[in-house]
Amino acid sequence: MANLFAYLDTSTDHIIAFPDTLFSRNIVCEIHLSDFSFQNKAHPVFLIEDLFEEAVSKEFYDYHIIATDASKSHSFTSIAGISTLQSFVYRIHPINSIFTAEALAICQALDELSVTDKNLLSLTDSYSVLQALKCLTIKSPKVIHRLAGKIFVRKNFNQKICLVWTPGHSLIHWNEKADLLAKTVTESHPFIEWIASEDIISHFQTISLQKTNHSFENSKYQESIGDIPTMLTPWLKNRRGYHYCTTFNPDDYYSGAIA
Repeated sequence: MANLFAYLDTSTDHIIAFPDTLFSRNIVCEIHLSDFSFQNKAHPVFLIEDLFEEAVSKEFYDYHIIATDASKSHSFTSIAGISTLQSFVYRIHPINSIFTAEALAICQALDELSVTDKNLLSLTDSYSVLQALKCLTIKSPKVIHRLAGKIFVRKNFNQKICLVWTPGHSLIHWNEKADLLAKTVTESHPFIEWIASEDIISHFQTISLQKTNHSFENSKYQESIGDIPTMLTPWLKNRRGYHYCTTFNPDDYYSGAIA
């Protein structure tokens, strides 16, 4: 276990866990996924932009607006947030998925960009994060529970909180600014060490599968059997031997068994 966290360059203190209190029945914000005309991606881009401005001026004219985005490349995984007053950009652990990154960006924005005693409008182009939050259950990803907890705390300082999905790459200036900011991250930007347990599991499942394939390709069975058909994979995953073969051993990294 110690080798595992050494490989991840993190500690148990930075693994996202369930909050002390679960909020599955206490979503104290509005979530809008398809309530506005600008959320219809079938519209031309120029029309989406105009419809967005119209909706904000009519429905959210007295709201403090924040926008968030995340970026994942071969070099960095990053989160960014922007408001009319300030902005932020951080590197996060590269194992985190883009889903986790988008959720963490909203969490960070609630902490850093909110203005006390004002209505709060949070914009994100991550439909999946808002959908997960709207359908929050005990089985939801832990980062979504963390986001629900952040919203619950912020409700003590803001009158109303609205989370609105905004279509990406639709010339909505809030989206464009947050997207550009997330992509400007460099090694010199601050690093947030939080990492989702689900992403750790997914990462090592991928590595385990690669290890199994590598072992098979270098075994005596490869020449006589050939490649295992993809159609057999679901069946193999239910076999005890498959689970045994794909058990990840962090020591393999240090012995050079896995490239």
